[in-house]
Amino acid sequence: MADIDKLIKDINKRFGINAIRRGSSIKEAMNFKIPTGSVGLNQALGGGLPSGRYITLAGQESSGKSLLAYKAIATVQSMRKKIVQDGDFEYEVVADDGDIPLKAALIQIECGSYSEEWGEVHGIDNNELIFCQPEGMEQALDIAIALQKAGVEFIVIDSIAAMLPTKEIDTDLVDTTQLGLRAKALNVYHGKFQSCNNTLERTGKLPTTVLAINQFREKIGGYGDLSFCPGGNSQKYTNGVEIRTRAGDYIKEGTGTNAKIVGRIIKWKLQKNKTGVAFLDGEYDLYIDDGLLPRGTIDTAKELVVLAMLNGVIERRGAWYFYNDEKLAQGQDNAIEFIRNNKELFLEIVGKL
Repeated sequence: MADIDKLIKDINKRFGINAIRRGSSIKEAMNFKIPTGSVGLNQALGGGLPSGRYITLAGQESSGKSLLAYKAIATVQSMRKKIVQDGDFEYEVVADDGDIPLKAALIQIECGSYSEEWGEVHGIDNNELIFCQPEGMEQALDIAIALQKAGVEFIVIDSIAAMLPTKEIDTDLVDTTQLGLRAKALNVYHGKFQSCNNTLERTGKLPTTVLAINQFREKIGGYGDLSFCPGGNSQKYTNGVEIRTRAGDYIKEGTGTNAKIVGRIIKWKLQKNKTGVAFLDGEYDLYIDDGLLPRGTIDTAKELVVLAMLNGVIERRGAWYFYNDEKLAQGQDNAIEFIRNNKELFLEIVGKL
């Protein structure tokens, strides 16, 4: 054991603090979860998006990808961290009594998809948001690495599919360019991302979480599911979590010619989850216009009632809904409305799931 202790000391002296250490010295307290705004998705993820991971959020058009990202940004901005002392080593942890705000950045490749007003709808503090509009793919990824090295805890890239390598930007449309430029650039970036996070964690800094929004494309020919995400194979291996979203039926209010579309059902699936159970799925109601709920709102009360019934927290007896053997309301809509208007009860039920 003395020889191992000497080896650890010598290697750390050569390569830097915590380049090698015993497994018992890993600071699990540095890990935390980032709620997404969806009760069901948070439950499937074990509380929210795992910190320090590269996460892909891919889906078809109008399936609420950016909305989930904006809600995650707002959540991160509301979090605080503090510095904990462990002997001679100092490290950061997210804590309710922390006094250092976490930082979030949005790298916007799709011009015009974000606005101050839309961000405020989701609770984003635009004065604290780091907003980037890069010219090309290489610039976007270099900015992402620079932000990571600077200690920004959460970065959203919107989107991978919209990234265009500089060589393609500078080339006329009629000219052919080398294939695989996007995949090669991302392959290098993914390696740098992992390396930077290792350095951050070794030195006691919170590792960066990257939420990369992507889109679906279809392969030409073949069998089965032909959809894939642009960016090459390296992202499949780098993904700590891959969330896929699809748009379902419209939510309408009114009848006949007076019917108005106010929202849409969004279906999600955990295609990959290295921090929990994969292949879980669910859905939620997303309001895109003012109706039963304000636009940009996820009906978390409805999600909660459905999940609570599936887990036996809420029981249905005839038309009545019961919680802790006490009547909540008659009918599902009334039960949802009751929980929606009772925040303490809402949080209590969430805690039991």
